[in-house]
Amino acid sequence: MGLRMKKEFWVYFTSPHPRDMTDEVIDIIARYPNLGKQIHLPIQSGDDKVLIKMNRKYSVAKYRSIIHKIRDTIPQATIFTDIIVGFSGETEEQFQNTLKAMQEFRFNMAYIAQYSSRPGAASSRWNDNIPHNEKKERFHKATQELQKYTLPGNQHLIGKTLRVIVTRKDRKEGFLSGLTEGKIVLRFQSDDKALIGDFVDVKIQSATPFALEGELALVKVLNPV
Repeated sequence: MGLRMKKEFWVYFTSPHPRDMTDEVIDIIARYPNLGKQIHLPIQSGDDKVLIKMNRKYSVAKYRSIIHKIRDTIPQATIFTDIIVGFSGETEEQFQNTLKAMQEFRFNMAYIAQYSSRPGAASSRWNDNIPHNEKKERFHKATQELQKYTLPGNQHLIGKTLRVIVTRKDRKEGFLSGLTEGKIVLRFQSDDKALIGDFVDVKIQSATPFALEGELALVKVLNPV
């Protein structure tokens, strides 16, 4: 019988509702190396009254307890979230509570959206009373708040060598693009398209708020599953 080669892979628990991110799930993610150390935990709003109106069925305090468990159990994990600004009836004070939550939790990434009514959703029965210009302004403020934490977090990785799954040819000529285990976008100089789908090691040389750039250190010759 021939020798079977062990293949490398990462599996992620993707976009759960906070109620699904139990202590048991967090402990299991910490225990197994093939479970990617990236947690997508949507907060949507940092204000309890808005969360009730969204029918989210958790409080900021409950969300905070989950974040503390993740940080204590998987300190290397990146934490992504979803945020909606300009939800029906959202006051300026309630929006400021979302900014305060972003400051407290220091997300590695947030997918921020301006609220728009969806047919069939309970919120479609309510008056969408936040002007478009106000939603746009809140979107920009939330994005600026996010970058206060993503940039230092990425800069902290400069000089380190990270495992990366190569995903595609980068828009920058002569570069390939991939993702770290924490799903941070990274590019490195190479025109070897055969690396796409492989794991490689990359030494980080520079960082922006939402991406990394580095130098190829070691090629993993085995393809992931």
